[in-house]
Amino acid sequence: MAKFFHLITSFQLGGTEIIAFNLAEHCKLGESEDIEFIVAELYTTKSTYSIEKKQELALKKIKTISLSKSSKRFSLIVAPFSLVYHH
Repeated sequence: MAKFFHLITSFQLGGTEIIAFNLAEHCKLGESEDIEFIVAELYTTKSTYSIEKKQELALKKIKTISLSKSSKRFSLIVAPFSLVYHH
């Protein structure tokens, strides 16, 4: 199975995030089940918006992951290893 990771800093309302969400949703519409689209956030966000967006993407069969549950700075160190683990 091929995996496509869309890397964003966090699930906040911003330009990069919206582009990643739209791209994953659009690509998922026409692709077969042997391709997995994953939106990966650098560090965990627990805002109302992020929780709702993660649920919305899950309903569209787009997986979301957090590469680090630590602080923003520590996540820069841990995230590359976490991404390798999820690959």
